[in-house]
Amino acid sequence: MIAIDCSLYCCPNPSDNDVDSWNDGGSWSPRPTRLAVEVVVNGESNWYPVTIKDMRCNRHYKVTELVLNGPGSDSPDKPVKRDSMSFRIDIEDWADSNATMNFPADE
Repeated sequence: MIAIDCSLYCCPNPSDNDVDSWNDGGSWSPRPTRLAVEVVVNGESNWYPVTIKDMRCNRHYKVTELVLNGPGSDSPDKPVKRDSMSFRIDIEDWADSNATMNFPADE
């Protein structure tokens, strides 16, 4: 098991479709946000994309419990077939908070 504690930031992306490289013929088109994990095995990339549809402003998206159970896809834009991975996405609204800022006076 590998624990990765990192934060990634992206712009809101309201795309809510099932478009990926399998079903669009490789042409450009709007796509949902994807977090793609690459695992290299024997020099070969295995991609495990997590698609987050209809990503909105002022929300916190947390991907947890990502479990890889088999081979990935050959591209970050192609979904993993069968049950090769599982994951959980928690979505929370941002909370308001007050912070006191102290700036040193110029001397």
